[in-house]
Amino acid sequence: MKWIGWTAGLLGVVTAIAGVNLALLNYTPIPFADQIDFFRGFYKVDGWEGYSFKQLYVRHNEHRILVPRLWFLADIAWFDGRQILTIGTILVSAVLHAVLLTALFRGLGQRGWVVMVFLLMAVGAVLSPVQWENLIWGFQVQFIQVWLFATLAFALIAWTPLAEKHGVLRGSMILFALLAAFASTYSMVNGLLVWPLLLLLAWWRRLPTWAVALIGLIGGAVIAVEVTGFSVHAGHGDPRDTLLQPLGLVRYAARYLMSSASAIGPLGQEILGGLLMAYTLVMALWSLLQRDRFRPSHGALLAVAGFIVGAAFLTGLGRLPFGLDQASGSRYATPSLVFLLAVSALILHQIRSYDRRRWHALALGFGSILLLLPGLVDGSKVLPTLIGQRDARKNAVSAYLVSGYQPDTLSAIYPGWPAIPQRVFDQLFADGIGPFAVSEQFKPRAVLGDRIPLPVKACRGYVDGASYDPVGGVRVIGWAAAKESIDQPIWVLVTDRRDRIVAWGPSGVRRDDVGAAIDNHMAAAIASKLPSFSTGATFFDANSQAHHKPLSAFGDLADNAENAGAKLLSVDVEEKPAIYDDDMIITMTDNGHGMSEHKLRTGFGGIAHSDKGDRAEVHYGMGAKSALPRLGRRHSASKAIRVSPSSYCSPR
Repeated sequence: MKWIGWTAGLLGVVTAIAGVNLALLNYTPIPFADQIDFFRGFYKVDGWEGYSFKQLYVRHNEHRILVPRLWFLADIAWFDGRQILTIGTILVSAVLHAVLLTALFRGLGQRGWVVMVFLLMAVGAVLSPVQWENLIWGFQVQFIQVWLFATLAFALIAWTPLAEKHGVLRGSMILFALLAAFASTYSMVNGLLVWPLLLLLAWWRRLPTWAVALIGLIGGAVIAVEVTGFSVHAGHGDPRDTLLQPLGLVRYAARYLMSSASAIGPLGQEILGGLLMAYTLVMALWSLLQRDRFRPSHGALLAVAGFIVGAAFLTGLGRLPFGLDQASGSRYATPSLVFLLAVSALILHQIRSYDRRRWHALALGFGSILLLLPGLVDGSKVLPTLIGQRDARKNAVSAYLVSGYQPDTLSAIYPGWPAIPQRVFDQLFADGIGPFAVSEQFKPRAVLGDRIPLPVKACRGYVDGASYDPVGGVRVIGWAAAKESIDQPIWVLVTDRRDRIVAWGPSGVRRDDVGAAIDNHMAAAIASKLPSFSTGATFFDANSQAHHKPLSAFGDLADNAENAGAKLLSVDVEEKPAIYDDDMIITMTDNGHGMSEHKLRTGFGGIAHSDKGDRAEVHYGMGAKSALPRLGRRHSASKAIRVSPSSYCSPR
């Protein structure tokens, strides 16, 4: 039955590849949400000149994120703040955690193929796409490392007695365990739970009295300092109110522990999460009563599981008012997977103590399904949304480069308060870091004034209208859908009759409604609105000079009549008309095929719209707009009206 085990290992490899691919596919150097707050604080004290331990230590919501801030600063110093270091640290930390948990599993006495299969499953679990929020966002390095540092602290304390004959090594292991506990505490507030568990584990492993006392003294001091003056975050619930709902808190914790397996449904999460909590409690009590029957790795794995159970309840104290569904958030899938790996190691060890190989393989198969399959399913479901969010952030940077302050696009960076990311972008742009260290990625390769050939194949689209304001500049609203590509363009170029680029701007957001309406799934993926354009200084001047004489303007309208199939064109001039306060009225009438009301509104109400065909070598849609202003201040047009089978009126 080994083939079941190796199949589980292969599934772990596939899941790990999917998770890494998700991280790389969604990578951008653009800070957003809480990262904007970090940069905001960084520049508030004049950057490197004023940044000190005070800024490292200050709370972020309820957390002390001193360690993550060190990673953010290192990313600025070494990689221009492009999230390269933080995303890389997330992936490496996850793999190291899988290796550490596998070492603890091996410490239970396991050997051979089952250890390798467990390692592959562990790597797949810690890189599972189900925890997408923690894989694609550099700010979430804290949500990966808080559990890694805690596991490292527990493992070192559990293994310390093995080095009792080597005093220096034993002392070093205790020192590094304390440092790991500090790192966990100052990654997230949940890290405070490391200290009581570390103290209990040190006693359980019969460390020297001085070592147990040192851990207790340091842990007690850290907890006292952090609890003193602690206040509940304004956006969270009051823990005192939550304690009045004990059943709700237990249900929240059970869902939290099974958040990586939301596919089994809320009831399934609560039942299985409750059973695994009970199993952890029973095993912990058993190990305390009969500790000589347990190995060091038992204690470390139980400490890891207990730490995450405690974190589930601690999180629920502030989050239960948001509803039970909040416990199944993507960010909580990371501790859920670590919890399941720790418990799975204990259960698998117990099963293997019985000489029934079929049970071993079946246990691995069931564990792989629970740990890995939900990640693959959820990752594929959420990928289109993540790509859309990534593109929206790219468009925000492009819009900023186009015309500065763009409140609507900045909502993808920092919802609700566009002025905050705007100020941060100004600072990042001035320093040339973050996305502005690679600004060329957010601009078209061609620049204003360059000549580019028109594409051979026209895309399908429609321009709804255009407007101008001092903040947004020229704003063109519409949609476009490529015929052969499913990629959303980063920008849109506008050219004049001579194929010169006169404006460019980001492509905007997806328009799935348009894609559905035109029955084209590829169009649904890229149909976009066109935000503000960066416009060449000569664009409006060039268009105003398109018909520098009235006669050429008449010629443009005559061409339109010919294109409509007209055989007769008449021009009537009425001087000093009674109904208008004008010098004259010029009426042009032809007997062409005319146009519908819809085409009339489209032609005169939009920019660069034409129904003359797909001749890519000629630009259409600007002639009438530039010709009519040369002929008068006021213009009107009427749609074709059928009068008799042999005669009708066409637009004028």
